[in-house]
Parts: sequence; structure tokens; C-alpha cells
Amino acid sequence: VSIPLSVCIEGSDEEMEHMVDAAVETMIQMKKIWKNSLRRQVKLDEEIKEGDKRV
Repeated sequence: VSIPLSVCIEGSDEEMEHMVDAAVETMIQMKKIWKNSLRRQVKLDEEIKEGDKRV
């Protein structure tokens, strides 16, 4: 699923560069959190499947 993102920034070039840098860093951190959550979910799913096989 893709979510369009639109941002309007007003200010000096320096202010805009700082805001863009902050936004990029935020997106990078969000991606890391998402990947970590996905890995944990996959691990939990695998553990549940392994538990079901033992019963």
C-alpha cells in the first residue's frame, strides 16, 4: 500500500534544508521501526506454527 505524502514548506533555503533533513531522518527511523516490527511478527508467526506442530 502506498500513501501519497505532500508537504509545503515556507522559509529560507537554510530552514527548508533543515526541515527536509529532519523529515528524511524521521522517515528512515520509521522504516527501521516498521522493519523491526515485521521481523518480530514473522518470528512470532514461526513460533506459533512450531508450537502447533508439537501438539
